[in-house]
Amino acid sequence: MAPVRAVDELAELTGWAGRGTGSAWHTVESAFGVTVPADVKELSQRFPTGLFCSFVEIYAPGEAFVAELADALELLEEQENLPYPVHPRVGGLLPWGGTTEGHTLCWLTTGDDPDRWPVVFFDDGFERWGEHPGGAVAFLRDLMSGRFRHDLFDEHLLGCDPVFDPIEEMDGR
Repeated sequence: MAPVRAVDELAELTGWAGRGTGSAWHTVESAFGVTVPADVKELSQRFPTGLFCSFVEIYAPGEAFVAELADALELLEEQENLPYPVHPRVGGLLPWGGTTEGHTLCWLTTGDDPDRWPVVFFDDGFERWGEHPGGAVAFLRDLMSGRFRHDLFDEHLLGCDPVFDPIEEMDGR
């Protein structure tokens, strides 16, 4: 699905009519040596830093995001026996979002085409894991619409109206 169409579907589903902060993904791309998937670039054009259903957090790119991403990668590297490698290793996890409960949302950087990277997620104890075959926007759309369910999200999202609330941006994030 085209990135613009997927983001349009997510905006329609959540009733979001605002604008994002623009795209400064080049900062993230140069810091981590990746090309960010097109759907997330489009997502940041439409949605600012904020929360879906007061639970799933997304961030606008910038220096603060780069620092948080570096910290998240360092924490992942410290873990033993993860079921996936960690970026920059081939097929490594690269965080892009999270939840208010400390769950982490990552791309699984498999293959040369970032637009085909699936989403991997896990709880704050690195004990429960899951995967969604689509990209970040397809994951968000499917999660908010109820087309995708997982026990890490169900208690917070079942019965939730799919809404998006922007967060006051702090420190360029």
